[in-house]
Amino acid sequence: MVSYLMVASFMVLMILGFIFRIFIALSGLHGSDILFHLSGAFTVLDGGLLYRDVHYVYPPLYAYLQAGVIALFGRNVLVYKFWPIVSDFLVALVLYFFFKVRGEERVVCVGCLSF
Repeated sequence: MVSYLMVASFMVLMILGFIFRIFIALSGLHGSDILFHLSGAFTVLDGGLLYRDVHYVYPPLYAYLQAGVIALFGRNVLVYKFWPIVSDFLVALVLYFFFKVRGEERVVCVGCLSF
């Protein structure tokens, strides 16, 4: 059985990772995926259609969610990176609770932190 200390340590590391990624986001846009996602989101915000008005090779839900976040909070670098950071954090939490129910908490702590 996993102790509360291990679960608390996991959560503290998750929160520190979240804060670290916010600081990285403040330094600007990096990589190519974020630029493709923003291109799709801007196309949606400007009334265009994905795949017809912009070269977009990803599933559409992400672009629509990104467009919604940008529409709510405005156009700036932190907002552009906010959705990817939150979605990664949520995926790690879902994985954690999925495997916790299965009784494999020690393994999932390491896996979620490496995600």
